[in-house]
Amino acid sequence: MFKQLLSKIKQITTTDPISFSDRLKAFNDPMAEEIGWEPISRIHIGYFNRRPFKTRHESLFFIPSMTAVLFPMMFILMGGYLMWASSLLQPGLEAMIFYPVHTLRHYLHLMPRLLASDRIWVHLFGLVFLLMGLVHLFYSVRPIVFNNTRKVYAKGFWPGHKISFDEIHAVQVISASGSGPDTSSVYEVNLVLKTRKRIHVYGHPGRERIVSDAAELSKMLSIPIWDTT
Repeated sequence: MFKQLLSKIKQITTTDPISFSDRLKAFNDPMAEEIGWEPISRIHIGYFNRRPFKTRHESLFFIPSMTAVLFPMMFILMGGYLMWASSLLQPGLEAMIFYPVHTLRHYLHLMPRLLASDRIWVHLFGLVFLLMGLVHLFYSVRPIVFNNTRKVYAKGFWPGHKISFDEIHAVQVISASGSGPDTSSVYEVNLVLKTRKRIHVYGHPGRERIVSDAAELSKMLSIPIWDTT
């Protein structure tokens, strides 16, 4: 606590000789002063880390880290177990794998009795955990690809959401939360389009990693980096 107090006093007493507007002017591009610099994504959690993976065709994939996959799996397993333990059927693993339709029919057949029992609350609690884990996993493993062969950027499971490299004007790096070295911060990599629209790529709690990834994108797309971190 005392360390945090000293950090706050240091932030108040230390003046930055370069204002934010001057930092934007240093990019020598009027568009830098016309776009937004607030965070785009509302979800900034450390275990959503991604790391770059370059293919032999020089395409760049941002793949999820192990923790980004394991964390939602914990919710899925916990929710699934609670639903299984509180159900009236409690099928074996073999039945669920090899006879899923038959197992589901029996589960639905016993649903009225489950709804009338006291087990329903534990069952619903497990269902909430299961759905949270599935949504979280879906968000974490969404593909983020810079296809250097087709010259397009794509994010998500639907192929319709693509952006041509020619539409991208700059790579933006901003701090999404926190303001000092002793506070928790998450950094964003965003794409600035020629239409002044910003597209969120991903976030990471490590500044060195995010700047390194932005530099890799800048080199691939032959565009500047606008880093205000």
